[in-house]
Amino acid sequence: MKGKVKFLIGCLVVLAAIAVASPGMALNIVVFLLSFAAAGGAALFVHELGHVLGAFITGRKVIKFSLGPITLSIPQKKIIFSWKNFYYVGNVLVDVADFKDEASYERNNKKQSVIFILGPIMSLVTGILALTLLKNSFDHLVVTLFGILSLAMGLGTLIFSDGRLAKTISDPYESLYYYWNILFTIPHVKEESLKFLLLKSETYLFDKYIGNKKGITEKFTDLFVLYYSKYFSQVIGRERIHAIDFMPFLMDALRDESGSRHNKMIVSHILCEEAMGWSLAGRQDEAESLYAFVQEHGVTEPITRLKVEAVLKRSVELGREYAAQRKALVQNNVFDYYEEKWLKERGLPGFK
Repeated sequence: MKGKVKFLIGCLVVLAAIAVASPGMALNIVVFLLSFAAAGGAALFVHELGHVLGAFITGRKVIKFSLGPITLSIPQKKIIFSWKNFYYVGNVLVDVADFKDEASYERNNKKQSVIFILGPIMSLVTGILALTLLKNSFDHLVVTLFGILSLAMGLGTLIFSDGRLAKTISDPYESLYYYWNILFTIPHVKEESLKFLLLKSETYLFDKYIGNKKGITEKFTDLFVLYYSKYFSQVIGRERIHAIDFMPFLMDALRDESGSRHNKMIVSHILCEEAMGWSLAGRQDEAESLYAFVQEHGVTEPITRLKVEAVLKRSVELGREYAAQRKALVQNNVFDYYEEKWLKERGLPGFK
């Protein structure tokens, strides 16, 4: 953030210098920048509207619509303003249909592909229209910039993000990463869908890694699936996910200094969950040893460390502090629901 602020200040200084040296040139630059900002904002808005159209066509509910620092929360019927979202540009969070078997899961995948792909399609169509039919009827500069930016956005997202997601979601196993993420992000619980997702994740992880346990440390999305599978298994009291012991390979991955930071972070979270599980099962020494190992070699966030230490130490003070920090995030999502449920059921201090 500091680097971006410095860059912005630098741009303003350069613009001020140009204004002093050549007022006419400075005015042209300001007009162009304002036109570019207006066209870029409009292009982004139209792109996100494409995803909203996809949700409407497939019968899905839009949960959140974000554009820069502004987020429209549909269930809460309110507008949220946060500078933390400013550099996130745009996003549409769409609900997931319930699924409890392979047929409903596959139908859900097809609908989700439509939602993903309609964003780029909307950008490409409106970009072509702007550069061919509309530029003679409206301000030439703004409409031309809108057309160029829409085409760039459409092609870019088709190749690198939305199009790739549409292809990924069509694969019944590659889509696991997306669904774990979305089902814990939405504001209401879909436990039957989560249970089906857990069964499918267990089958996928067992089939793929039973003969190559070390391989899981090389793929971030599969580590993510393993993390949520372990987390949800603890929530509902299911043990099957622990049938394959990935622990030695996960610990080796943290020791490896050449490993990626993203992979190390998710591995650290998996091991933290293991440490808390061991502590609650009465294996306190092993739990403390494992957590010490994660602290030495892993990558964790302060709030994660606070939770682990609250559980390991059974600390009322740390427990209350963790609960307060979770509430301060104001996520109001499924993860918060299960987090509170899991901790309360175990009678942990500070979470009652």
